[in-house]
Amino acid sequence: MDEPAADIIQEIEEKVREESKATKIAKWIYKHSTLIFSISAVLFAFCVFFLVNPEYTAKGLGALADLIGKAHAELAKERFNVYQVVGLIAFLGFMTLMTIESAKARTIRIIPARNPEREICVRVKPLIGVKLPFLPERKIIKPTIIETEYGYIVYPSKSLLNAQWNGEKHFIPKHARLSFGNVWIIAGYPPDKPTWVEKVETAKGVIDVDFYEWEVDSLGEILVERQQKAIDTLLKENKVLKEYLMTGWKFAEDAIVPIKERFDKMFEDNLEKVEKIGKLFVHIEAERERTARKVLSAIQDKRIILGPDFEEDGKEEVVSK
Repeated sequence: MDEPAADIIQEIEEKVREESKATKIAKWIYKHSTLIFSISAVLFAFCVFFLVNPEYTAKGLGALADLIGKAHAELAKERFNVYQVVGLIAFLGFMTLMTIESAKARTIRIIPARNPEREICVRVKPLIGVKLPFLPERKIIKPTIIETEYGYIVYPSKSLLNAQWNGEKHFIPKHARLSFGNVWIIAGYPPDKPTWVEKVETAKGVIDVDFYEWEVDSLGEILVERQQKAIDTLLKENKVLKEYLMTGWKFAEDAIVPIKERFDKMFEDNLEKVEKIGKLFVHIEAERERTARKVLSAIQDKRIILGPDFEEDGKEEVVSK
């Protein structure tokens, strides 16, 4: 019983879509009926004129053929070399990237926390903010965000690079907004189907707008999940750092052991040399001290035997010499 019912519902939905498309086309033709009638009248007048005057028709076709031939001849000329073409392609690529980055800077991206693929873009500033004073302001709905006491009313853009309104309307509760700046992370998600259809007055008349009221997730659960992910990340980083630390410690230990052994050996060898040099130095100093004592004792013995006049006589002899 479920399968036939599903088939019937699908057929009804397809018929409703076809009727809605036909209704939109009919409304568009009705709104632009004056323009369509004017273009048709001009084309009909030209056709009648050229049919009544075949000479002008031949001349016009000949002039058109000459114009096409001249355009072909001009376009067929060689104008660029390989370097110019490569430079032009690089310049166009650079300008494309600049345009994309400029569009990102002027666009607010609203991303559901649990479903990042379903993001919506809102171009809040135009790429070229120049308004000519003599041109009237177009009465169209532009992508924008209206802040209210309870939340945000959002009119999204068609895409990041297309700043036109996509015909939808969203309501996001204020407490569901988790981040700020050009990227909003929302603790919620839009419903799969419009919550209701709203009638909106525009320059083209009253249109049906799909209204989406976002369903809010539990903020506490989302914050707990975020903190838990942060804790898991820190634990993993701590584990990796410990592994690196143990690896580095082992490497340092393996590198220090032979250096320490070599240093100990050098220290022992140098200590032996220092001991030998010290002993030799002590021996030499002891010999010098014994020699000095012997000389001093000899001088003292000579003074005792000869007396104090010996020193004065010695000095006079030295002076006379």
